[in-house]
Amino acid sequence: MSRPVVLALRFVVIVAIVGLFTVQIGALSPRLSPYVSSLSPLVASEATAAPKTCNDRNCDLLYPASCFHQKGYRCQIKGPYCTTGVCL
Repeated sequence: MSRPVVLALRFVVIVAIVGLFTVQIGALSPRLSPYVSSLSPLVASEATAAPKTCNDRNCDLLYPASCFHQKGYRCQIKGPYCTTGVCL
């Protein structure tokens, strides 16, 4: 083989070895990655998260304030007023 082909092949092999080494090191220590947030240990799990506040009800436009079933909405009656919001 000619010298340029041998050098190109050697370069490809070295790049492949370095790439495999980098992937292996990254898989072993994900905490050392620059893409990990410093706040990630503080993330609340679903078990410790706030309870679901969506009651799947929407405000009726009639007076006195009342709610009717509608999925994806949250209805709250406070005195004579009804407030509604979209559940996320």
